[in-house]
Amino acid sequence: MVVPVSIKNHRGLTLRGKLHKPRGWTPTRPAVVLLHGFPSTMEGANVRRISFALARRGFLALRFDFCGTDTSDGRFEDKLISEEMKDIKSAIDFLVNSHRAKYIVVFGHSTGATDAALYAWKDKRIKKLMLSGCIGDMRHSAHYDFTDVMVRDFWTKGYTTYLGKPPIGSKWWAHGKRLKKEYYDEFFKLDLLSSVHMYRGKTLVIQGSDDHGVPMWENTQELFQAIRKPKRLVIVKGAGHGYERPHEIGKVVQEIMKFLKEKHS
Repeated sequence: MVVPVSIKNHRGLTLRGKLHKPRGWTPTRPAVVLLHGFPSTMEGANVRRISFALARRGFLALRFDFCGTDTSDGRFEDKLISEEMKDIKSAIDFLVNSHRAKYIVVFGHSTGATDAALYAWKDKRIKKLMLSGCIGDMRHSAHYDFTDVMVRDFWTKGYTTYLGKPPIGSKWWAHGKRLKKEYYDEFFKLDLLSSVHMYRGKTLVIQGSDDHGVPMWENTQELFQAIRKPKRLVIVKGAGHGYERPHEIGKVVQEIMKFLKEKHS
């Protein structure tokens, strides 16, 4: 069963999401919060497909749009990674308060993984962490999200403007929206590697070997080294950033299920 949900964040803005609740789920079974990338949404292929797969296997799954994204309240131009971290807390609060969830797992893909890696150590309710297509040192990673032209816009105008690409073009939810330079600045203010090192739960890192969006050779080794044990690294051979082919996303789902079924810490 998939039901729409509304969650109030710390600023009183509404985060809109979808809850995948299987029959027979109980609060002692894992409840998974899934975090989309940037500038994607909760309807991004990875988060959506994994949510359905989790529910089919008996796990509660919550996906939602971060503040300033598509269906949720807030302005796109005001987006900040630090605010998305607070939205994670709001999502976990929702599962704990409305469904009495006792075993929280967080899955993040791309920038969602960045958010998760930065936040997880702050919340002891998170028993397991899953990072997919995650960057390492944020100071060297801004160019994955922003072109040289966009960076020039940030410095000269204080913002950049997103434009949809064919065939979606102007129908893309973020088309024509501005993003302020403050979002870009946080890549040089937040320390992902130190933050993820402070997390003490179990961690699964998933990475496509042919990911050009977040190249494995530039990120995965330093990220994995920063993570405390127990930890596991899965390389999906031949996969890009989005695990586009059926066998690739199938491998991701298989590894997630294996990780969730491991003995709870």
